[in-house]
Amino acid sequence: MASTYTNDLRLELIAVGEGSGTAPNDWGSKTNVNLTSIASAFGPGTENLGSDADATLTLADGAADEMRALYLKITSSVSLTATRIISIAPNTVAKVWIIENATTGGQSITISQGTGANVTIGTGAVKMVYTDGAGSGAAVVDALVDLDLTGTRRIAQCNINGSSAVNGVLDEDNMASNSATKLATQQSIKAYVDAQVATADTLAEVLANGNTTGGTDIQLSAGDNRTNASGDMTIDVAGDLILDAAGNDVIFKDAGTTFGQITNDSGNMVLYNSGSQMLKGLSGGSNAQFVGSVTAADLMKVQNAAGSSAAEVDIVSGGTWRLRSNPTSGTNSYGFDIVKGSAGTDVKMSIDSSGNSTFNGTITATVTDNSDVLTLKSTDADENSGPRLALTRDSGSPADNDYAGLISFNADDDGGNTTRL
Repeated sequence: MASTYTNDLRLELIAVGEGSGTAPNDWGSKTNVNLTSIASAFGPGTENLGSDADATLTLADGAADEMRALYLKITSSVSLTATRIISIAPNTVAKVWIIENATTGGQSITISQGTGANVTIGTGAVKMVYTDGAGSGAAVVDALVDLDLTGTRRIAQCNINGSSAVNGVLDEDNMASNSATKLATQQSIKAYVDAQVATADTLAEVLANGNTTGGTDIQLSAGDNRTNASGDMTIDVAGDLILDAAGNDVIFKDAGTTFGQITNDSGNMVLYNSGSQMLKGLSGGSNAQFVGSVTAADLMKVQNAAGSSAAEVDIVSGGTWRLRSNPTSGTNSYGFDIVKGSAGTDVKMSIDSSGNSTFNGTITATVTDNSDVLTLKSTDADENSGPRLALTRDSGSPADNDYAGLISFNADDDGGNTTRL
């Protein structure tokens, strides 16, 4: 029976009856080769890639081979330009290797045995792997991927996933050493942060430190408030002061109580006083409507924005009556009209910019005592007559014998009946 090499170190398994010849085929010589190969399996070895391409490294049967070494350094005589696949053969070998990627070119190498899993080793890195020898579907496994380092371990320097090397841990509350290679303990980080927060927890301290972020906005989260505990707060800007409220309302409060509000109503501004609508902008931009009562003292002057002599501005509008401005032709001076009806043509009273009044309708003046009801006064100092009372009958179709005017004296009797005297 012939010898076989089916073990994981590819040692010669001498068959019964074999090795009876002379060296090197005698039993003693072959046993020495096996023992030497076993010894080399615990030592280091080197395999070199002769070209910039994928390669297969085959463990020799029954002969000395660097590939059998426990620590295997893979080098290259050329500079690699891409990650290269290193296939280990035969695919039936189940063995542990510590493999160093010592190739040139700064590329990774991928260790493979079959169609199963592979292990990639970065340039200059070392990994412990094992092959499962499962044939065509064989896999290479990272032996230390879940390494448990329970207990105390001393590491001179640690490079985590290619980042900066770390060579120690400091418990330093003030971070005075400013080291680029030392980690800080959780306690020292907390102590340092607490100390820094304590020195910049007021607006005055923040302003004293200066704005080092380069930002120009103060951004608050939902529900945050800017509160002034006491005293006044002044907002002084060189340009415009812009209030941008996406909720449509700008609300004014005194000690938490709302006293005023500006609301965006479909692009029109609405002004509220103590919760009640007071003034509303109308479509068209320059038009506005008062809501509620307006006293005479409030109506000092109303003029349209362009100052046009032909424009009329509603001051109070409600029901069947309107109070509107009455422009004087050719000037920017305005009087007032009291108008009945929405059409605006039935003017009942007009006061022009000079104070002259015109009434269309009956005028009744009532007093509750015996004081003068009507006084006509002229302050003219010339020699002509004045004051004057003119009774004018301005008929569109005058007739013969029409009376020009009448002054009537009336009184009530004790039955409440009015009698012309």
